Amino acid sequence: MTRKQAVVASGLCLFAALALSLLPGCAAKKAMPAAGGGAVTLEYRLPPTTPVIYRNSESSTQTMQMMNQYINTDTKKVMVFTIKPGTIKDNKQPLNITVDSLSVAITTPQGDFSAKVDQVVGKSFDMALTTLGEELDFTGVDLLQYSLGPTGTRSIKPDFETMFPNLADKALKVGDTWTTSDTADVDEGGMKLKIITDKVNTLDGFEDLNGTKCARIITTSKGTVKGEGQQQGMNVSLSTQMTGNDSWLFATQRGLVAKLTSDVSMDGTVAVGGPQGMSIPMKQQMKTELVLVK
Repeated sequence: MTRKQAVVASGLCLFAALALSLLPGCAAKKAMPAAGGGAVTLEYRLPPTTPVIYRNSESSTQTMQMMNQYINTDTKKVMVFTIKPGTIKDNKQPLNITVDSLSVAITTPQGDFSAKVDQVVGKSFDMALTTLGEELDFTGVDLLQYSLGPTGTRSIKPDFETMFPNLADKALKVGDTWTTSDTADVDEGGMKLKIITDKVNTLDGFEDLNGTKCARIITTSKGTVKGEGQQQGMNVSLSTQMTGNDSWLFATQRGLVAKLTSDVSMDGTVAVGGPQGMSIPMKQQMKTELVLVK
């Protein structure tokens, strides 16, 4: 591989890695419960004025095949944040969120990139969460952006727009399912993405986590990601198919997610220079964990 090709490959790796980093949780907006009665009703009802702390960890390994060579890119992102809930009104709860810590690191064959997070860590913004998990009414979050050098700045807003999974709007018994579907358009950092996802959620049972009774939900997902943008002065486009499996625990008495793990696989192509350009095969494996710390 020539030096020019290496530079192009590095740029494409960064484009694809950052584009796909917007994916975790992007399938959670329109809940349709299964028919039939049930034994438990799941609702978000965080105890007012009682702060809760979460840690959200994401990691991905991406492989692109270019000029008969395999190029690997690793991305790691960890964020700890504190939520101060307000009083629920009209099935909507105001939340004040402070980012306690944030780290983002990308490793490519051409070097490592770490985020500058001074404009994010220690800063706060407001949003609201409905009892079924829809994120609304963001205020002040657009100012919270971190820099990743040559790739530009990124907002933390996409993380919180899809942070919490959506719930069924009626009581469920073990074995009941409900589906969620979503189409999301993301335009950020020179990238335009359309993410279409469908999920099937199943109430799998109940278990205790550190003394807290939780409903255990298993989720399977499938979808597509299509996007376009510019990298290193080139027009590039992204097209992938994705499948995933989630497992999450919902604390029924506290009214919040206690733990969520997600494993998503993607298989697709990155095209350079339009229809007459180069098409590069790409695979990516992503893992996400959201944990209630306190």
